[in-house]
Amino acid sequence: MQYEVPVYCDVDVLGVGGSTGAVAAAMAAARQGMNVFCVSTFPYFGEDICSYGRYWFDPASVNVNPLGEQLYQACAAVEGRVPRPMEVKYPLERALIDAEIPFLYQSFPVALMRDAEGQVGGCVFANRSGFLAVRAKTVIDATDRALVGRMTRAGFSAFQPGKYTFERVVVTTGTPPEPR
Repeated sequence: MQYEVPVYCDVDVLGVGGSTGAVAAAMAAARQGMNVFCVSTFPYFGEDICSYGRYWFDPASVNVNPLGEQLYQACAAVEGRVPRPMEVKYPLERALIDAEIPFLYQSFPVALMRDAEGQVGGCVFANRSGFLAVRAKTVIDATDRALVGRMTRAGFSAFQPGKYTFERVVVTTGTPPEPR
């Protein structure tokens, strides 16, 4: 089935996802003279740090790109502490604005656009304003669940059931309550 969706913009590179890696990739493409557009499913950039509460830098357990590492080190160098959420979100947004890279928040990929040869040529997004299309020569999927990649013909391995160990970190300023 085909629908008519308004084309929001035509770009060389479309970055989908709001991680520090997505912002770093967008900025690298812009430095090479490419026309770039970014879209985050979150209402901010820095989802790889903020949405998971990863406010500490541990290179042994967290895969952090150089831009994310700079965010951690900036706070550690100044005050010896981990960054607060807005100290992650705002610098990433500011970096995109300063690099003149337009972006949208809270827009979700719902369909791929394909050219006459069947190659990916952009993405259709849904947000509070409705549907919009972004045509692109290259699409970078930097979403945490490979949302765009799953729309392609790429193969993914199935989840392997079994026992997994999970941890949680609770940040508090006082003594934790006694367990019930």
